[in-house]
Amino acid sequence: MTTRSHKVETLRLNTAATEKLIKGIREVSVAAMYQAKVLAASDRSDSVQSSHVDAALKMVASKETTNWFREFAKIIGGALFGAFIPGLVAALTPANVTYVVVFVTAGFLGMILVFIGLRK
Repeated sequence: MTTRSHKVETLRLNTAATEKLIKGIREVSVAAMYQAKVLAASDRSDSVQSSHVDAALKMVASKETTNWFREFAKIIGGALFGAFIPGLVAALTPANVTYVVVFVTAGFLGMILVFIGLRK
């Protein structure tokens, strides 16, 4: 064991750090417990199994790491797809081919971005 790792192990937590750590642990444990119960209920189990707890812990841990690109892709994709529907209807009325192409392209791009944002 190196002296640096030994020093890390001997560090003490002050009162505020300890309280924040305990609060964070409680929040994560409550979220994991609730998620495990939801998973058990969806499986129609009589009790929460260890597999439910494992899956719940993975879900809670994955929620902590937010992929901002995926969130951004969902927002922009939803906006593009939302503009596609009324825009296409309005563009078809005067039969303007340029607007139809623009709105269809926006719709497909929006769907692709939403699907990218929703995939795991």
